[in-house]
Amino acid sequence: MMSAFAIPDVRVCVFDGVTIRVDYATGRITAATGTTAEAWAAAPGAIHGARWGLSFGTEEADVEFPPSPPPTVRHAVAAAAALVVTLVVRSLGPPERAMSRLTNLVATAAGLTTTPSATGEAEQAVCAVRWASRWAPFRVACLEESAAAVLVLALRRRSVTWCHGVAPDPVQFHAWIQAHGSPVAEPPTTSRYTVLRAIP
Repeated sequence: MMSAFAIPDVRVCVFDGVTIRVDYATGRITAATGTTAEAWAAAPGAIHGARWGLSFGTEEADVEFPPSPPPTVRHAVAAAAALVVTLVVRSLGPPERAMSRLTNLVATAAGLTTTPSATGEAEQAVCAVRWASRWAPFRVACLEESAAAVLVLALRRRSVTWCHGVAPDPVQFHAWIQAHGSPVAEPPTTSRYTVLRAIP
C-alpha cells in the first residue's frame, strides 16, 4: 500500500511533465512544475505515476462505462438509499471539506464489513448506483457513485477497496471500487490512473 506523505491526508504524484498534490482534508488540488515540483517529488511518500506517452491533450481516458441491465427492485432501493446518504454527507458542511467527508464516510462503511465482496456482487452494486444516479436532481459523478457503491456493499457486510487516482495529459481524476485487486465495472482505461488513496 502507499506510504503516507509528510503531511496527513496529502498525496503527491510525480509524472514526467507535472507533479500533482492533493489535500484530501481541504479538497485542494495543486499542479506544479520546475523547482516546486522537484521539492514535492523529494518528499517522503511521493508516488511516481504510471508512464504514458504524451498526447498533448488530444487523447483522453475513456469514461464510457460498459452497458448494464436495469437493477432489481431490491438493488435499486438499496442504491437509491446509499446515494441519498452520500449526497447528504457531501452537502452538509463547507464545500471545500466535501472530499474529506466522503472519504470518512467510505472509511466508516469499510470498517463495518467482514467478508470480501464477490466481483459479480460488486458489479451489481456499482451498476445499481449508476442507474439510481440518473434520477438524482443533483450532480453525481464517479466520486459520489463509488462512495455509494461502498455503502451498498457495506449494508451486506461486504468489503471492496475504494480508490481515487489521477492520470496525466490532460490531468484527470477518477474514483472507483476494486474487488480482488481489479476495477469493478470500469473501462480498460481506468488502468491509466495512478491510485493516490485507497480505502481500506
